[in-house]
Amino acid sequence: MAFYSGLIVIGMLISASVIAIMGSTDLPFYPDGLPGPGLWPFTLAVLLVVLCLLDLLERKALKEFNWKAKVDKESLKRLVLFSILLVVMPIWGTLTIGMLPSLALYLFVSLFVWYQLTLKVSIGVVVIFVGSIGLLFTLFLNVRFPMGMLS
Repeated sequence: MAFYSGLIVIGMLISASVIAIMGSTDLPFYPDGLPGPGLWPFTLAVLLVVLCLLDLLERKALKEFNWKAKVDKESLKRLVLFSILLVVMPIWGTLTIGMLPSLALYLFVSLFVWYQLTLKVSIGVVVIFVGSIGLLFTLFLNVRFPMGMLS
C-alpha cells in the first residue's frame, strides 16, 4: 500500500503544481524590473514538478515499482475514496461551500479516513490549521477566500 500512496502523493503534487503554473502565468513576473506576484508561485511550482519527477526516477532506479503487489479490499476502498475526494473537493467544495470550509472538510476526511487518526486529533488539527490559514490570510494579508454560495 505504501507504493500506491507514494504514487498518489506524487501525482497530487504534480497536479497541484501544474495548476499553480497555469494560474501564475496570468500574473506579472517582473513588472517595473522588480519581482512580481507571479514569480514566486511559478518558481515553486516548477521546482516541485522537478523534484517529483526526480523522486519517480529514484523510485524506478531503486526498483520500488511492484505492479503485482496485492492490495487488500479495505486499503483499496480507502484509496478509491481518497482519489474521489481529491478530485471532487477542490472543484465542488470551493464553488458550493467556500474554500476554507472545503479545505476543512478535505483535511478532516484525509486525516480521519486515510491516516486513520482519532476523531479528537483530526478535529484538533483541522481547527488549528484552517483557523491559522484563515487568520493569516484574512487579517494579516487582507486576502478574501472564495465563499461559494455563502457570498
